[in-house]
Amino acid sequence: MANHKDLPSNEWHPAYPPGADLAVSGDVFLSDGLGSGSWESLGGLVDSGKAYAQLSSTNETLAIPQATDSTLNSDVDYINLTSLSMWSQDGTKDITVSNTDGTFTLTKAGTYMLSFWVDHSVDGATDANIAFRFSLNGVLDTKKLISTSDFAGDIRNSSANGIVFNASVGDIFRVHVACTQSRTLTVHSSQLNIVRL
Repeated sequence: MANHKDLPSNEWHPAYPPGADLAVSGDVFLSDGLGSGSWESLGGLVDSGKAYAQLSSTNETLAIPQATDSTLNSDVDYINLTSLSMWSQDGTKDITVSNTDGTFTLTKAGTYMLSFWVDHSVDGATDANIAFRFSLNGVLDTKKLISTSDFAGDIRNSSANGIVFNASVGDIFRVHVACTQSRTLTVHSSQLNIVRL
């Protein structure tokens, strides 16, 4: 007698996948493409694709040199938005996080969303333009988030997000900052997030 898997589907009699009587509520049958398969937790399958991480900081200061380009378009004017103790890790799954460097290193390929917000101020003179940019593997994005400080200690909020398509295992993300004047940047509070979509 032929095995069910070897019969054309129109000759099958109605049946549940093998092991249905032992499956746990909420499990789904995952076919192996060879006429068999296994029962898996739907929650586990959905969760297995997730990856995320979050860094945050409060009341940190960072010395920023004066940019050579007043439009803040030159990559060389940007420094890493980090100091030795700036970032703290709030949570992570399947992403390697460096608190010291303020970086996310991917352990899964896929499409990711980055988001960043920061409450910040600078000391000294007025009309200091401050810009933030994301980078992937050390290459800065051409887009920048810019704000102008009207007076010393003027607290501004900047926020941005973006989607990175087809990211690879080992890719590294971080945030950079530049300023039109040599200033001490105070990060009153900030958060940097990454989520695999």
